[in-house]
Formats: sequence, C-alpha cells, structure tokens
Amino acid sequence: MHNLTKKFALLCCSASGITETILETTIEIEGLTYKVTATYDSRSGIPVDAKLNVSELNVGDEGYLAYLNNTADTLGVSSGEVGYLRLLDI
Repeated sequence: MHNLTKKFALLCCSASGITETILETTIEIEGLTYKVTATYDSRSGIPVDAKLNVSELNVGDEGYLAYLNNTADTLGVSSGEVGYLRLLDI
C-alpha cells in the first residue's frame, strides 16, 4: 500500500521578479518514506497551480523495463547486475 502525502507548496519572489516554486511530496513504500522535491521558476511555463504527483513503477508496469535498462546503461552494467532499484514516476 502506498501512502502519498503532499507536504506543501511554497511560493517566494526573488529581487528580479522571477517567482520560484518549490513543491515537496513524500511517498511511503513498504514502510520507507521518500521525499521528492521539485524546484522551478516562472520561466518554466509550469502552471502556478501545478501538483507534484509521485507513484512507484513496479516490475510489470509499462515502462519499467525501459527505465531499468536505461539505469543499467547509465551505471555501465547489465540490467541483471542492478540488485536494487526503486523507480518513481514523477
């Protein structure tokens, strides 16, 4: 069971007039809590009321194998050598 809780969204303004947005969410998976933070500014084109949605990708989910293979390639190992992998869809 996954427990997803939105912690807060914070808006603040810099002296340059560019608004910075910080969204923070936690997700609980198998008793472990992961914190996900997204920081972006008003130039990104992301709407002010955007939400930060996070879910886990599990073996068998669409895209899982592609992410596993990309991760292995980035690490310079075969996908069979990746011993522990937690994939989050953000």
